[in-house]
Amino acid sequence: MRPAGERAGSLVRPTLLANVADTARVACHEAFGPVASLFRFTELDAAIDAANRADYAIHAAFFTESISHARHAARRLRVAGVMINDSTDYRLDAMLFGGAGRGNMGREGVRFAMREMSQTKVICFHDA
Repeated sequence: MRPAGERAGSLVRPTLLANVADTARVACHEAFGPVASLFRFTELDAAIDAANRADYAIHAAFFTESISHARHAARRLRVAGVMINDSTDYRLDAMLFGGAGRGNMGREGVRFAMREMSQTKVICFHDA
């Protein structure tokens, strides 16, 4: 079996990193690869504060049995979407999608696509 993080050509095996420093590049920037950093928190708000330090944010995943914790996290997380008890790749075609913070370059989804693909026109009549 090959170790995690090993590169084979242009492919990198999925990798979990533990005990990552808050200031490490992999903790501060998007890795654009199959990498996840694991952090241990004892307080929910400390975990939310850490997640909110990212400049770029699209979706967050939050797993819990507590509806009050889920609602609290969903309100406080500064992201464009919060998936409760599901992964961040959950998506329906009709669901809006986009980023938050420096990662906000607009929204995708049916309503937004219709607006982007439409041309508005103003017509004024003066009745003399």
